[in-house]
Amino acid sequence: MVDITLTEEQRMLRETLERYLGREHPMEARTAGAGATGTDGHWRSFVEMGLPAVPVSADNGGIGGGGTEIAIIAEQLGRNLVAAPYLETAVMAASIVEACDDVGLRRSLAEEIVAGSVYAVAHFEPDSRFDAGHVNASAVPQGDGFVLRGAKASVAWADRAERLLVSARLDGGVAIFAVDPGAAGLDVKAYVTNDGQRGADLRLSGAKGVLVVGPERGGDAIDTAIGRARIYLACEAAAIMRRMCDLTREYVATRQQFGTAIGSFQVIQHRLVDMYSQTEQSLSMALLAAGSWDAPAAERDRVTSAARALVSRAGRFVGQNAVQLHGGIGMAWETPLSHYFKRLTMNGIQMGDESYHLRRFASLSGAAQRAR
Repeated sequence: MVDITLTEEQRMLRETLERYLGREHPMEARTAGAGATGTDGHWRSFVEMGLPAVPVSADNGGIGGGGTEIAIIAEQLGRNLVAAPYLETAVMAASIVEACDDVGLRRSLAEEIVAGSVYAVAHFEPDSRFDAGHVNASAVPQGDGFVLRGAKASVAWADRAERLLVSARLDGGVAIFAVDPGAAGLDVKAYVTNDGQRGADLRLSGAKGVLVVGPERGGDAIDTAIGRARIYLACEAAAIMRRMCDLTREYVATRQQFGTAIGSFQVIQHRLVDMYSQTEQSLSMALLAAGSWDAPAAERDRVTSAARALVSRAGRFVGQNAVQLHGGIGMAWETPLSHYFKRLTMNGIQMGDESYHLRRFASLSGAAQRAR
């Protein structure tokens, strides 16, 4: 997917991950492991490759990579449908930890991420929809820590996390706390999502937490983490779309009807062209979003919402047409396409669907014009 000029290190990252997943993660493993009760069996290998360290700054023991490196990783994990907590741990949690004011705590948490500890970020709540500013969970001081109360919804990989980062109201702002998954007062209801990933709903009833980011910076830290997660999701979706196009082209080249391959019919060829056209637009927008990884918040948010709106719409077009051209077999469990379709569908509504991002882009663009 990444069609920009890469450095030698970036090419090595892409080639290493591509070879490893091609050898060790066949599609059969993905279908057999969907909804597995543990984290993905390849996580330890990813840690040995240094993948969780990529977005962590060098000052905190990481590699200090940026949007291009994350685009490469998202491309390969998406193309191979790897079910692993990379987005939650290395993208979101690492971004939040970087905002921690306590140098000792920041380095300690960053070292855990680099070493492969699985993190989950619990921010969105049952009635928040996609509004990142909607936080009703609360925290009050108690002893040398804090006590948290509230509910969090659809927390990816929470039931397998070794540490939770939970947002809550404190002193009129939003703060972020580290919570032990086994803490008293924390109820975790886990489930398997439609695309074979892991999710959970949390109920906090007096669970103890350690302050990671205070209310002065907590809201900005959450916004940055979610913004970067949206960049990852756009790159992942674009890679899945390209793979679905390739699978569909291969299928129509062999599927026989009226004594000839259906791929020879002009109407089918036109449909494939439309699918590839939508995919290429999505690739371009995903790369544009990746370029805003370290951009000022206003610019990053505007670009990422534009990318997510376009990619979500294109993903629906590509996914539905890929299934239509396959026929009924396109939704069979044994067919790889069905798993790509499920993941692409879930991706399209994760942290904001097309309608949300269209409204958000319009609002942010209007604000930018008024500020000139």
